[in-house]
Amino acid sequence: MPQPLGRLEFILEPSEDELVTNIDPLSSSNEISDNPNVRNKLAADRTSLANERTLLAYIRTAIALLATGIGLHYFFTSTIPIVIGIVLVTLSALLIILGVRRFLSQRRRTKSFM
Repeated sequence: MPQPLGRLEFILEPSEDELVTNIDPLSSSNEISDNPNVRNKLAADRTSLANERTLLAYIRTAIALLATGIGLHYFFTSTIPIVIGIVLVTLSALLIILGVRRFLSQRRRTKSFM
């Protein structure tokens, strides 16, 4: 007989008091909802992963701005596209700096809860 859908298995670090296995997230009563340590650890992990995704979004946007700026500078000879290209390249550098600063700030905040 096949396993029901929505079945998850969690393996926690040995330092935890309880090992949580075979959790059914569709069930109203399970070990995650009863154990605040596990719930807090999983919430901190989700927050950390969201912070990393946000940093990657900053980097992806900065790369797009950089490519557009270089393309404008390379393919056009008039003054306005070249100036816009230089502005976009500068903005991409500032965006990476802003993204890294935000990432480090959020990581410091998150580490205090772990």
